[in-house]
Amino acid sequence: MIVRPFSEKDFPDISEWCFKWRNKHIDRDMLSNHGFVACAVYDHIFLPVACAFLYVCSNSRSVQIGFPVSNPNAEISSRDRLDGLKAAISACHVTAVNIGAKHIVSVSDNPGIGRIYDKMGFKTPSEHRFHHWSGNKA
Repeated sequence: MIVRPFSEKDFPDISEWCFKWRNKHIDRDMLSNHGFVACAVYDHIFLPVACAFLYVCSNSRSVQIGFPVSNPNAEISSRDRLDGLKAAISACHVTAVNIGAKHIVSVSDNPGIGRIYDKMGFKTPSEHRFHHWSGNKA
């Protein structure tokens, strides 16, 4: 899986992914410019399979990971789909740590995405809804 930064040309596809999964298009103004697209590589072709976005707070050391979504049109295994989501979410997590974030939160009601957060060490106090990672050692 290769992860690359989100670019404006990705937006129409990502909006379509959201529509197919949630029956609702997403407005571009809702997405951060700090996004990551995970691509599977098949026969030298880069197939976008998932994305996630990082929202950086300007006045705190907290960030949010939002809109993790996979490509429902990609003819890939469910394992590859989850690997793509994990890669995009991980890119957000690594970027957050690199910029000095001390708290990372995300909200998801998707059990598969919830398991990704759990495996990454996020704390999930309620059933796959709110996920929290803290860089504090306390």
